[in-house]
Amino acid sequence: MNLGERIRMLREKKYLKQEDFGKIFHLEQTTISSYERGISQPSIKTITDMARFFGVSVDYLVGNNHENIYEELADTKNYIQPGKTIEEQAEYLKHWFINQAHGIKKDDKC
Repeated sequence: MNLGERIRMLREKKYLKQEDFGKIFHLEQTTISSYERGISQPSIKTITDMARFFGVSVDYLVGNNHENIYEELADTKNYIQPGKTIEEQAEYLKHWFINQAHGIKKDDKC
């Protein structure tokens, strides 16, 4: 998960719209959108402020570690595969977890 994806995930967990989240940091909604889509990157100060706001480390926010990986796994709505058996889904999640530990993106093939 990259910086933009983490910002979006953490923002949504706080039930904040991009506009409301942006106001906290004196940023426009379009700026937050560009961060989340990976079009632009926040400044180091903004990254630090966002990490503090979310209660995570800067390393986690920028994708250097997976300290909150269990929270990501708990958010199963992103990983449920309709039409698959429980065993198939468990196998998928096992591979997903291993790939995350090795730094492979969620969308890459397991």
